[in-house]
Amino acid sequence: MLLFAWWPAAAHFFGSITGWLITVLNNFIQHINNLPFAVWQNLQINMLQAVLLFLLLAFAGRWLLNKKSSALISSLVAASLFLCVRCIDFIKREKQQKIIVYNVPQHKAIDIIEGRNYQFIGDSILQEDGFLRNFHLQPSRIKHRIKPVNSVQSASIQQQLIQVNDKSFLIIDNNRFFKKLQQKIKVNAVIISGNPKLYLNDMIKYFDCEIIIADATNPLWKINKWKKDAEQLHLSLHSVPDDGAFEMNL
Repeated sequence: MLLFAWWPAAAHFFGSITGWLITVLNNFIQHINNLPFAVWQNLQINMLQAVLLFLLLAFAGRWLLNKKSSALISSLVAASLFLCVRCIDFIKREKQQKIIVYNVPQHKAIDIIEGRNYQFIGDSILQEDGFLRNFHLQPSRIKHRIKPVNSVQSASIQQQLIQVNDKSFLIIDNNRFFKKLQQKIKVNAVIISGNPKLYLNDMIKYFDCEIIIADATNPLWKINKWKKDAEQLHLSLHSVPDDGAFEMNL
């Protein structure tokens, strides 16, 4: 593609072949993933744990080959450290509380995490065991060691308002309910989703927020316009398509 970039017809031809090969590769990986016992799900170790496992294997191998007691002791020390680090990580995950707005093109995807549970808010297609969920959402969920539940205890969801502990998040996917508000509402964050016809000048008349999050369901040209408006209004705006997933501890 780079060699023939100067020749549009040839570049398009090689680009089509490249796209087809990527599709074949993704389909092959998905097929392998569906084979019985082909994948060991939900494995997650950090770099330190990986190093300790390599040391464990190296020292254990040396002990098996040379029968040196020092190697056996070293392997046991590495195993003990690995278990300690892993237990600390599990304890840390039990105490976590956060909200994540994922970067899934053309889809709304929000996880409310409490301990090792999460409640999903978003498009129903992302609930299915398919490519979109496995590619965009599953790696984060494996990293955080979480499993799905119908609702987390600390979260209260009423229509478009999400209340978690002392923090509140408002999802705006249209501006029709603005006129119904009698007074200004204070929230920690506003999540703009669904490509609404929205002007920040109008929004701030009804909502007082710390940050605005524009998710991946909104077109980039509109997000860029909101960015300019936010700068003029001295507001902070996080563009999920540009800046990646938004994550906040609760």
